[in-house]
Amino acid sequence: MKSIKGIQKITKAVYMVASAKLRKAVARLEAARAFAAPIEEVWKTPTPKEENKKTARYLLVPITSDRGLCGGFNASVIREAKRVMADLVKVHPSTSIISYGEKAKLGLERSFREHFNTTVTDTAKLPLRNFKQTGVLADVISKATFDTGHMVVNRFKNMLAFETQAVPLANKQVWLENQYDALTTYEVEGTVDGVENLVEYRNAVQLWHYLVETDTSELVARMNAMQGASSNIQELMGNLQIFYNKSRQARITNELVEVISGAIAAEEGVGSSGKEEKGIKKASSDGKPDDAKKKKEAAAPGGGSAKAPEAPRAKSPSGSPSGSRSSSPTPPKGPRVTKGPKS
Repeated sequence: MKSIKGIQKITKAVYMVASAKLRKAVARLEAARAFAAPIEEVWKTPTPKEENKKTARYLLVPITSDRGLCGGFNASVIREAKRVMADLVKVHPSTSIISYGEKAKLGLERSFREHFNTTVTDTAKLPLRNFKQTGVLADVISKATFDTGHMVVNRFKNMLAFETQAVPLANKQVWLENQYDALTTYEVEGTVDGVENLVEYRNAVQLWHYLVETDTSELVARMNAMQGASSNIQELMGNLQIFYNKSRQARITNELVEVISGAIAAEEGVGSSGKEEKGIKKASSDGKPDDAKKKKEAAAPGGGSAKAPEAPRAKSPSGSPSGSRSSSPTPPKGPRVTKGPKS
């Protein structure tokens, strides 16, 4: 229970940090959408021509976070990237991957190790993301050898949900071929280098936009995941507390039963021993005369019962024994004279 309480403290702390960062992230996202919307509207991402689709080289750029504890945020990107790769590898075996984020590398490396071109990780250790950092990452994509591809990202919807999308990508050469169709309403001045710089800037703006989308979606996913984890831990703690109380009460009850049973057994043992002692004393007192009688019989000669000799009777002076009956003296014969009252 102590370890679970420690985990609950961690989830609450992560939730507080994510909720504190979310307000600033939403403000940055609104600014990034307003910054990217005009140029994305003016020059939309081109697609290869139909005759070149069969020989086109594809590139997949999944964008995830470097850290976990954000629910299904990274899993949704990895799932979509695996689905796209499974379809592309059948037709285009030379499909390459430029992964952004540690979780994208770990999720796709086992299944598509031979298709990895570049991996960008540990960006969370850098200071707050800015456009200069995004320009460096955009150069990595621009220098890759591909014709078309997709960038798999999570797009922020609201405080409770995000949406996983596969955004199309195009190489610099495809952009330059498409400029005459896309920029017909505008007058382009300067050399080809100016158009190439515009293409690189367009790719950097697009990458910046979706990186900010990813950061905001990550914070929302982490906040919701930690909130759900905290509530689940609270419910688990309640169940464990009930189980602990039941076990503790059962242990106390068993101890009380043992103590009471021992006391009753001790009382019964003292009573039975007293009764036994009384019975032994009574038996010994009742058996003393019999023992003495048996001893006298055993001591008599012949083994039979011997009668004690009678003491001699004393004789009276008249010669008759004192113990015999003596008749009273007979009165003399003749007239009986009785004294009467004097007249």
